[in-house]
Parts: sequence; structure tokens; C-alpha cells
Amino acid sequence: MTESIPSRRLLSVAAPVFAAIILLLAMRAGRPPPSLVSTAEPGTPVRVVRVDHQLVVPRAVGYGVIEPAYEWELVAEVSGRVAEMNPELRVGRVLAKGAPLLKIDPQSYHLAAKQRRASLENVRAQMQQLRAQRRSTLANLELERASLTLVERDLSRTRALFGSGGVTQAEVDSAQRSALAQRGSVQALENQLQEIPARMAALRAQEQESKLSLEGAALDVGRTTIAAPFDIRIRTLAIQPSELVTAGQVLAVADGVDAIEVPAQLTFGALQPLFVETATAARHSARSGIGALTGGYLKQLGIRAVVRIESGDLRVEWAGEVTRMTTVDATTRTVGVVVTVGDPVDSSQAAPPLLRGLYAEVELTGKTQPGCLAVPRAALRAGSQVYVADKDSRLDRRAVVLAMRQANFVCIRSGLEPGDAVVLTDLQPAVQGMLLIPVADRRAAQRLLRDVRGEGSIK
Repeated sequence: MTESIPSRRLLSVAAPVFAAIILLLAMRAGRPPPSLVSTAEPGTPVRVVRVDHQLVVPRAVGYGVIEPAYEWELVAEVSGRVAEMNPELRVGRVLAKGAPLLKIDPQSYHLAAKQRRASLENVRAQMQQLRAQRRSTLANLELERASLTLVERDLSRTRALFGSGGVTQAEVDSAQRSALAQRGSVQALENQLQEIPARMAALRAQEQESKLSLEGAALDVGRTTIAAPFDIRIRTLAIQPSELVTAGQVLAVADGVDAIEVPAQLTFGALQPLFVETATAARHSARSGIGALTGGYLKQLGIRAVVRIESGDLRVEWAGEVTRMTTVDATTRTVGVVVTVGDPVDSSQAAPPLLRGLYAEVELTGKTQPGCLAVPRAALRAGSQVYVADKDSRLDRRAVVLAMRQANFVCIRSGLEPGDAVVLTDLQPAVQGMLLIPVADRRAAQRLLRDVRGEGSIK
């Protein structure tokens, strides 16, 4: 009886323990097994484009203010009162070549021309008179020489008679005086003939002077009428009808309408891709740099130019030609490239003409060049680096050397190989060797191809 009490106590303690064990086993039997934790490295999805050598069309864009290719000042060459004035001579009006603009009263210049013509006729009359005088002098000289011959014969006979006592000394002296007088007459006529050439030369000089004076008077008469030298647009006007003007006074300023120029400012870096041939040519020439771009060499480069006007919804383009380069701007360190448009009034476009003072965009396109390993400009990282997904899909940070910079892409000289997958996604952080999940960006590849071919927007 006394031994059963511990047994009952042991049973009362063990029963709950066994129940808990049974309950735990039952709970574990109903639970799913624990999942396995993977230790594999996660990859980062990135957009990539594969690069390859392509034909590239280099382009550059600059801006400038439109100027007329030709400017003309209407300057009065003579003084006088404005007698006639073209009613179309107004600011902004276009006048065709040869159109009369104004006329200065020519009466005083007509009178001057008549006076100089009269002076010329007077000189010619004197020359005619001198010719007649020469003819009469020659005739008189011939007679006087014949008389001198007779007188000298008479003198010889008188001297012979004096020797034989037939005449007196007085008669000899008289015959000698007659001979001397006749010689004097002949000498006087000969002197007159010698003076005639000098007098004729003086009259010829007066005649030439009178002719020039008459031509000057005729020019002054012609200068009283002023016409347009070429097709012009009046920019400023400083004259009114019946106003008195003086020689040298600027009466109006006009711009030629046949052509305009845009001196666009561009950096040397932007121009360099367009002038690739220049460096090659300079190595074979004594000249280099901008000095080699003179004469017809710009035409040989084959640069195409487009002048563009944008204002609100208006966007109009004109084809132009690169005609010359100006000096370097000391402030901006840019060089002026002058583009000429030969037909600034395009009737095929619903747009105003290219006028002086308009701000224009100039786009230059060079010759197609081979061997451009092009990547989008956005793929170029700080420090001239490009991210590449290697063959194991791991990040490779490549240092590259650029061959050409364009607005939307760059050409790589070294650091990339054809077929490399260039990463476009901006990785933060970008750890060398990190695992990537490359995804080809077809849209970016197509946009890059358009930009390289010169078909996309340069801005």
C-alpha cells in the first residue's frame, strides 16, 4: 500500500511530458519541410547595344546673324537739288537692277559742258589758224628766198663793176644793204616756221585738256541720274524730294537681295570632323591649319550647308554653300564659317525671305567617312569610360580613346572591339565584374544608326 504512492506520483509527472512529446511530434508531422536558401549571385538587368564599324556622316551646327552678301551706299557724286525721285524709293522696298532712283537737277552741268565744248572749239580754231599761217609762211619764205637770190646776184655784179670803176662805193653799199635786208626777211620767216611746231604742240595740249574737261562735264551730267546697280532692298533713306544735296553725301543704304551670308560661329572641335582631309593635305603642304583652307579648297571638302530658321511653328530651310572662314573670336574662341545662300527668297516655301538681322541656325554636313565604332553619347561615362557586358555577362569598365565627337554619339578609336555589348543603363553603383543581365535595346540601336548616317536631329 505504501509502495504504490511513488508510482502514482511518477505517473502523474510523466503523463504530461509524454503528452507534450506526442503533441510536438504530431505538429512536426503536419508541417512542410524547411526551404533551402540559395547562395547564387543575383544579376542586374541592363540595356545594351552591340557596336560595329560603320560609315559615319560628320555634322556640326552653329548659329549666326544673317547679313547681305552685298551692301551698297547711294552716294551723291555731284551737288545740286533733287529734281526727281522714284516713289518706290522707300525703306524696305525692293528695286530691280537699273531702276532709276533719283535725279539731281542737271542744268548747271549742261551749261558747264557747253562752255567746255566752246573752249574746245576755240582751241581747234587756233590750231586751224596756225596751220594756215604755216602754209602762208612757207609760201612767203619761198618768195623771199627767190628775192634774196636776185639781190645777192645784183650785189655780186655791183662789186664787179666797182672793181672796174663802173659804179661808186655808195652804190656798192646800197646793194649790200639790200642783200642784208633780204637775208633778214628770210631769217624772220624761217624763225616763224621754227616756232610753229612748239605753238602747235601747246595747242594740242590745250585741245586734250579741253577734251578731258568736256568728258568730265559729260560725266557730271550722267552722275545727276542714279540707278540701282543690282537688285536691292532699301535699308535706310536720308533724302527727300527737292532737297539740296552735296557731293559725297550718303543718301541711302541698300542691301543686295540676290544672296545672303551667315557667319556662323563654331568651335574647332566641332569643325575638326568635317575637315579630316585637311590634316592629310597639310602634311604634304607647306601650309597647315586654317591657312590650308583658302581658295577653292573648301569646295573640295564637299561640305554641305543648310541654313535654318525656326520661330514658333515656323521651320524653314535653305541650301547654302560654305564660301570662306573668318577670324577667331577673341571672346568665345570660335571661328566664323560663312555660309552663302544664293536664293534667299524661296517662292516654293510659305515663309518670309531671309532678311538682314535674322538669327539663323547653320548645319554643316561633311563627306561620309568609314571606320566609325559608334556608341551613343549617353554611354560615355566620366573619365572617358564605357561600360561593357563581357562574354560572361559581367561588367567591364573600359577606358576608351575618342576619334570623333558628335551631338548624339561618339566614335571610338581604341578601347572597344566590334561586337562588344555597350551598356546604356546608368548603374549605381557600377562595380567591376558585377553580374549583368544584358537586354538588347533595338530602339536605341536604330536611333544610333540614324544619327551615324546623318538622318537624325543634330540637337
